[in-house]
Amino acid sequence: MAIEDNPLTRQQYGAELKRRREAAGLTQEELSVRAVMSRTHIAHIEAGRRRPDVEDARRLDQVLESGGFFENFLPALDGRRVAEHFAEALEFEGRATEIRVYALPFSVGYHSLMEGFVSLMWFEDLPPIAYAEGLKSGRILELPSVVRECQVAYDHALGDALSHRKSLEMLRSIAEDYEHEAQRTQHP
Repeated sequence: MAIEDNPLTRQQYGAELKRRREAAGLTQEELSVRAVMSRTHIAHIEAGRRRPDVEDARRLDQVLESGGFFENFLPALDGRRVAEHFAEALEFEGRATEIRVYALPFSVGYHSLMEGFVSLMWFEDLPPIAYAEGLKSGRILELPSVVRECQVAYDHALGDALSHRKSLEMLRSIAEDYEHEAQRTQHP
């Protein structure tokens, strides 16, 4: 069944999850433990703000004995795990031997990567490539001069970035804040 991903179908999906969870006599916390998902992710799905990935949907189907409903009610990707414009980058990232994350705080102000992000990838058997992503788009850049421009922009931004360790600390802190805010809004 081809389902379009939009706010209405996410709300319908969430309402059905909540109906089946309650019919099974489970709390969000109990379902999260059995389906190996966070309780806040369950809450976001039920509220229509998020949709699970295929693996989460399969576990929901298994726990709630829903005969594949949650997997089948996901937006169609024509058998693909991700949207077409992300597939090639995902394949390349899978071959990466190391991934490093650097965060640029807003206090830095405008910088060359403000409009999106770039992943630079090097390989033993291929020339380097860049993956650039913006609003609703992503693409692999292979032309050596373009990859070099991305490297230069990245290097300039890296000069203002937090260290790798501090970047990860910041991301963890943001994730914790998000989790606490989600819990606060669920239980005012």
